[in-house]
Formats: sequence, structure tokens, C-alpha cells
Amino acid sequence: MKNRRLKISSIAVVIIATLTLSGCVGPKLDVLSEQLKETIVKTNGEDDYAISYHVRVRNNGLGGKVRAMAQLFHPEGTFYQEQIVSFKAGEDADLDFVFTEPTVVGTFVAGTDGQTRSRAVFRYESVR
Repeated sequence: MKNRRLKISSIAVVIIATLTLSGCVGPKLDVLSEQLKETIVKTNGEDDYAISYHVRVRNNGLGGKVRAMAQLFHPEGTFYQEQIVSFKAGEDADLDFVFTEPTVVGTFVAGTDGQTRSRAVFRYESVR
């Protein structure tokens, strides 16, 4: 009887650990809206062309920390940023990623035919 309880307890611990480590427990972010736009930021006191990626998310899971990641695909290359963000259950948040790597000339030349050449992707993972 004691061995059976020990086995059941061990199985429960393994299941809980698996769920926790696999991201099934914790924040679950849903993207409510996203916007990609050109902007100007200050770099070393000087105006600098940038592309801003704004993402509004809602946490439909438990509270906790996530690594929020944005990837910008641009004619001049692929750029990546991440942030560690804490969320409460049910919380909405605005996340901003500003990419200064693209140049205004590269963006202009790539868009001379009127087509949008930049796109961004948002993803996240739970962290401890």
C-alpha cells in the first residue's frame, strides 16, 4: 500500500513538473493588435530612423514572467529583440520593440513599387 502511494506521488510530481517546464502552466498571451510603423528616435543625441513594432497582448493564463520576442523581417536583414515581462492573470499590456538597424534609404528603395516589404512576428516563452 505504501509503495502504491509512493508511485502515485512520483507520477503526480512528474506530471506537474512536465506541465510547468513545457509552458502549459503560466502566462498565455493572446495578441489583441499589432502595428508596424516607421518612426524617428534619438541615438547619441541625433535623430535616427527606426521601425517600431507595437503589440497589445492579453494574458489569459496564470501570472508569471515571459520572454517576449519580436523578429523584424526587412529587405536589409532580419532583426531580433526580446524583453522579460511580468504579467498578472487577466492583464493587458502594450509591448514596444524599436528596431534602429534598418536604414531609411533601404526602406525607401525596397518600397519604390508601393509594396510593403517589412513584417514582424511576435512570440513568447515562459521564464522563471
